[in-house]
Amino acid sequence: MRRALLIILASAFIFSGSSLMAFHLMNSASDASISGQEAADSIQVENWGTDGGGGGTQNIVRKAKEFLTRYARPHSFPYAPGTQNGVLGCANVVTACLKEAKEMKDINLGCVPTSDILMQMGWKKFIPPPIKAGDVVLWQTYQPRPSHIGIAVENGGVSAKVMNNSSSQKKPVLSNANSMKLLYVLRK
Repeated sequence: MRRALLIILASAFIFSGSSLMAFHLMNSASDASISGQEAADSIQVENWGTDGGGGGTQNIVRKAKEFLTRYARPHSFPYAPGTQNGVLGCANVVTACLKEAKEMKDINLGCVPTSDILMQMGWKKFIPPPIKAGDVVLWQTYQPRPSHIGIAVENGGVSAKVMNNSSSQKKPVLSNANSMKLLYVLRK
């Protein structure tokens, strides 16, 4: 009886327009965000809320931490063409992580377009501090606009830890949020 009630409640939630239930066939061989270890094809059921996201900030943080261990070796991240083998790979790493966390549907290679897409999906722009785990952090590096991007993996001030791409090490790394000129964060 309890199971039947859960099914009825879930069905009501799905058809109320509050959420879409999607069946997604994931072919690991063609999906750049899947490691070789997960090479088997699988069918997954994904719950996509109307805000475009599925897992929330805890899932974003969990995925960002997974990227740090999964791609700990230099050149192990599958950088997209156009990133100069990871030299310009920050948005590639962040959007791949957000895609795995069910927060984005596509991989993006630009900081500004990624920021624009997230704001269109309802993410809000904040000037830190504070920084919250799951925030998407944008920095100014070599251009007078957002030119580097990462994901905060802990709460804190401007020294909070952020997973981002290292162009010299060619892999995701942890950096302090204040290690570069911090512009703003996007928060779900």
